[in-house]
Amino acid sequence: MESGYKRESLLLYTVEKLLDEEHSMDGFFVYPDGIVRYKAVEEGSVGTITLTLETDEKIDKPVMVTYRSDTKEILDWEQG
Repeated sequence: MESGYKRESLLLYTVEKLLDEEHSMDGFFVYPDGIVRYKAVEEGSVGTITLTLETDEKIDKPVMVTYRSDTKEILDWEQG
């Protein structure tokens, strides 16, 4: 249960960071509990961020987050 909470927290923190600040369209963030790799694509008024969490134990399945480009509102959060 704890590992699932850490995973979700890292992914949510990364999404918030990407939506709040200007970053490159792909890259990664290093955290004490793992590395979150991301790739962002904006097509008109909708954007998509694909996130993958890598820890010492494993590489998780990607998560796709769809959001509105103008308001940065998250529209969908889908586990790959």
